[in-house]
Amino acid sequence: MRYALSTLALTVLLAATGNAGLFAQQHDHGSMMMAPERPPTGAVAQKVGKKGEIILARDTQAGDLMLKAGAYRVQHRIAGDRHVLHFMSESRNWSGDVQCSLEPLNGKVQNTEAVMTDTGALMKLVKVEIGGENVVHVL
Repeated sequence: MRYALSTLALTVLLAATGNAGLFAQQHDHGSMMMAPERPPTGAVAQKVGKKGEIILARDTQAGDLMLKAGAYRVQHRIAGDRHVLHFMSESRNWSGDVQCSLEPLNGKVQNTEAVMTDTGALMKLVKVEIGGENVVHVL
């Protein structure tokens, strides 16, 4: 009798485990809706655009930032109603943002280019075109 009860208990346990596994396999995750991530309270959601690289031969003024000579990754970002260019220097472990405005172009830019003026003492960044975008970022 004791042996029969143990076998019955084991059979019930295996059957329950087998059914639970079958239920988990048939569960449809494709129809689940995930809540969108929300920025922390007080933070502004930020859209991120394409990236490009520029190399500055001399120290260059970009808006209120002073960029040292060197290589930078530049990326267009939108925070609320503000458009900014985000400059990143991996060699200096530094980054900074400059507000910009946009001018539309007729087509997409092929290569990232920076337009600068020489003020004598330093270079001043005036516009940036980022490869793959169809706008000019004006500082």
